[in-house]
Amino acid sequence: MKDESSLISYQTLIKQLKHDDPYIAGCAAFSLGQYVHFDAAPVLREIAQNESSWVRGWVIFALGRIQDPQDLPIISTGLGDIDPWVREKSSEALANFQGTAANDFLLNLLKHKDSQIRAWSIYTITKRPSPDLQSMDLIPMLEDESRSVRISAVRALYKLGDKDHLEQARMFINDPDIHLRGAANYALGILGNSSTVPDLLRSLRDPSAWVRRNAAWSIMQLGESLDVLSCLDEDPDTGVRTFARYAKKIIARRSD
Repeated sequence: MKDESSLISYQTLIKQLKHDDPYIAGCAAFSLGQYVHFDAAPVLREIAQNESSWVRGWVIFALGRIQDPQDLPIISTGLGDIDPWVREKSSEALANFQGTAANDFLLNLLKHKDSQIRAWSIYTITKRPSPDLQSMDLIPMLEDESRSVRISAVRALYKLGDKDHLEQARMFINDPDIHLRGAANYALGILGNSSTVPDLLRSLRDPSAWVRRNAAWSIMQLGESLDVLSCLDEDPDTGVRTFARYAKKIIARRSD
């Protein structure tokens, strides 16, 4: 049982949840979640759509800590929120939600009409400690009409480390979108082998520093063509120059 002082504190926090000042209401939601007050769930649900992103984010945090499966729909609405901080809070809550119910719920969200929710669902599934990876078919998502979904799917390829998806990652090596090219080049460092090195070497000439840096990192991971990489110590990008210096050191050690 709660002692009298904690009961008063709890009742005060419940009242503050509906305070006109969103800062006070958000802090109350945070406190209720921090101490996992299960009884607060009904009131938290009432204010989940508060106009303040500060309140919405901490309500999602609190419900994520309480971990009642019936709150999964409320928590997941945060994945499509206009505020990126709220989206992060929603993703964190779903990633840490225990049990298979969250896995199933996230897999269903991959078919959501909102592309932002689909993209964030992919991202969140890869963060879960025991995701249901066998049920997540990435191939359709790599061909999704939404750029954000495609980027999340390519990133999922290397986060999951499934080498069977090497060719799918390779598809985006020459994509017009620099973020997709960068993600694909990074993925080849995890999923690739000697056959992917020519692709990476071509990417070292990409006009985007972001793409070149990811290609350089992947060449380092595969441990091949380091002599080519070592020649880029005058590249305009500091990241590429750093990898070039590392490559020179590795070559020097190998020759000793």
